[in-house]
Amino acid sequence: LCLSWLDSLEGNWKWYEEYVKVFVNCPVNVIVYNENNNIAAQIIDGSVNESYDELVAYVDDDGQKVIVIPQNAEYMIQMDAYDSGNVTYTLEECGIENSMPERLVSFSDISVTTGETLTGIVPKKELDSSARYQLLSGDGGLTPDVDLTGADIRTYQVTVSAMGNGVVNGGGSYTVGEFSKVSATSNKGSAFEGWYINDQFVSQEMEYRFCVTADTNAVAKFVPSEQITISKKPSIKKPAAAKGMITVKWSHFKHTTKKTKAIWKKIKKVQIQCATDKGFTNIVKAGTVGKSKTKATIKGLSKKTIYYVRVRYYDGTGYSKWSGAKKIKTK
Repeated sequence: LCLSWLDSLEGNWKWYEEYVKVFVNCPVNVIVYNENNNIAAQIIDGSVNESYDELVAYVDDDGQKVIVIPQNAEYMIQMDAYDSGNVTYTLEECGIENSMPERLVSFSDISVTTGETLTGIVPKKELDSSARYQLLSGDGGLTPDVDLTGADIRTYQVTVSAMGNGVVNGGGSYTVGEFSKVSATSNKGSAFEGWYINDQFVSQEMEYRFCVTADTNAVAKFVPSEQITISKKPSIKKPAAAKGMITVKWSHFKHTTKKTKAIWKKIKKVQIQCATDKGFTNIVKAGTVGKSKTKATIKGLSKKTIYYVRVRYYDGTGYSKWSGAKKIKTK
């Protein structure tokens, strides 16, 4: 893992006899400063700023921001959040004589909000001593979730497979704290349903990234596509909850022009779905109402339970796309 990427570089990697490979994942821009407080590398909006080339920096095929730092000097890594989410910050001590990291330190799932800054300190390596990697937030220093050395560091395999009529890509070998990106493409006549890991739905996005912590098989499920014959869809509103029931509400598109009147005319029903998961793989209630309706009450649900609801049009042969989904908890 440490040597393979070096083989693909032709420039200044030869002076990195001992180095730290830093992986930064999720919604932050990265600026690296050297001991003179000058910018040594920069990754902004997912792109490397080539104006700063003191260090090797790149975005890999899995979407990870990677900086390679020699251990003969101290560097500071500034991570500025451009969105709210979770950050994983992983450091691997490597040497050109070894194929595996000699030490791995990882800080996982650090919650950040837009505008917040995390600061990592990568110290100069002293003889016969272990580096103390610091990660600082506004609340002070953070404790790593993982700190492994030698034989305790192992690789995990990510494999991808398709269930149904589609194509998948991604996977490979990773150490803990690294991210894997998998992608799915549906073939003609099929639709992508979602990604599943250990039979659990994890994402509806066709491109999905996740932190690797174990051997993983990511399964993309494809289903026969339903014919989309209606170009407009209803807009779902905030539902209302009661004991064991939910009232779903929606609004229709404006149908005042010749074109929209024609679309409205052919619509026959509004279909409602209620599920226990955001991927709508476990649908507990479904039904239709007349197209002029703007609400429907779903009864017979469990009390104090979270549900997801959505709506779409039906014209007798095909459908519109689904509205957005709304989350609601019964009383």
